[in-house]
Amino acid sequence: MVAADGAAALPGRIDRRRAGRPALAPPAGLLDAEVARLSTGERQRLALLRSLSREPVVLLLDEPTAALDGASALAMEALLQSRVRDGLSILWVTHSTEQAARVSQTRYAMTRAGLQAL
Repeated sequence: MVAADGAAALPGRIDRRRAGRPALAPPAGLLDAEVARLSTGERQRLALLRSLSREPVVLLLDEPTAALDGASALAMEALLQSRVRDGLSILWVTHSTEQAARVSQTRYAMTRAGLQAL
């Protein structure tokens, strides 16, 4: 893996310059903070950034924006959509039909009869 400046980056290490858009970028000290002291939203953002730092081919996300404020949720959506354009595949579980409409290419609903294409 190579960092944005061309320097070698260690797998699993978060490149602070590629951490995300301003609303999603970790505040100073977040990457070095004790996890138990972080808010739920900060933990959620950090977990996503750690996952993305490993440059996965596929992500399974269960309500990835549930604990985020509106601006952070939109920033996370934008970051993930840019990664999809770069080739990442995402299975994204959400209860928000509005969010599903914004971020998905294919949508399904879970009903009593099973998965139904929308």
